[in-house]
Amino acid sequence: AALPELDEGGSRAAAELLLGSLLARSGSASRARDLLLDGAARCEASYRPAAARLLAAAVIPALRAGSPARACEIGQRALKVAEGGPIEAAAALMLGTALTFNGDPRSGRALLLRAIELREQLHGEPQLRAYLGAGLRLAGEHDRAREVLAQLIANARSHGAFGLLLYALVRLADVELDTGHWPAAHAAL
Repeated sequence: AALPELDEGGSRAAAELLLGSLLARSGSASRARDLLLDGAARCEASYRPAAARLLAAAVIPALRAGSPARACEIGQRALKVAEGGPIEAAAALMLGTALTFNGDPRSGRALLLRAIELREQLHGEPQLRAYLGAGLRLAGEHDRAREVLAQLIANARSHGAFGLLLYALVRLADVELDTGHWPAAHAAL
């Protein structure tokens, strides 16, 4: 309801990011993707970091909507817009994840490792850190995935972030299953 009242600036981009995240989690991945892409197009000329963040946020909904090739296109655009800025880690993470799902794990892994190098940019973004752990697992970087997820789980427990905690524990269990650590997977689940 607030979107029509907001100008084309940073406040509108923040509202679109929030609404896109809510739509993505409520089962409407294609609507979330489209809203985030429209928002990015509106602010790309004047608010590049906001546009990059909206583009990066559109990658997972594109994957969930069954469009891995489109997710890669969106991720590539996000990385181009974000390069050298404060959203580069998020864009690299999302494109790396999309490439891995799209059958290019080598390129995906390289971008996920780039996101690790820039992970201080993800410090205030716990959901993105959870996606980083999940992406590293898909790329076969089990030790790094375990490290990222264990730190996230400890932080979630200490802050009472139960929704995030559940996601991170399930992703950690995936890592432990992949590596044959069945008791650890059982404990995480």
